[in-house]
Amino acid sequence: MGGGEPVDGLLAKHPPTAIVLTHAHLDHVGALPVVIRRFPKLAIYCTEATARIATLVLGDTLKVTTMQGQLLFSADEMKSTLERLRPVPYFTWVSDHGFAFTLFPSGHLLGAASVLIESGSRAVFHTGDVSNSVWAGSSRRVSPPLGVRWPLYGTQTSTGPSLSALT
Repeated sequence: MGGGEPVDGLLAKHPPTAIVLTHAHLDHVGALPVVIRRFPKLAIYCTEATARIATLVLGDTLKVTTMQGQLLFSADEMKSTLERLRPVPYFTWVSDHGFAFTLFPSGHLLGAASVLIESGSRAVFHTGDVSNSVWAGSSRRVSPPLGVRWPLYGTQTSTGPSLSALT
């Protein structure tokens, strides 16, 4: 398979209804403009701090890739992506896209979040990247059966998520 085909195939079979961004490191935001190019109406949910840091990271990425002559996205695509950011406070339940989610502080980076995703009677806890207890301060006590981590690199092909039991 060529570059990007596993992710492209997955998105073709299961188009996203929204993106929940856990934090603004390059491996999580680098390809967002590429995804938004394909799905221009997607909302990207994250914390306010993550939205601000993502703006800086994408700006730096555009600058560096332009200087290197290896552009991943244009300035207009970056602008369109940043317009799709929808900041959400921690511990706020959002249910606008056929599923519900709640962001929890992860301690990994300013504004970083883990996310509890719920659909019907099922739940999954996506860690993003964590550095400490993510449940501190939460009044919700849910025990999802599975955690998922799937970084989205702008320059690498991802072969899929890593799964781990939450016990």
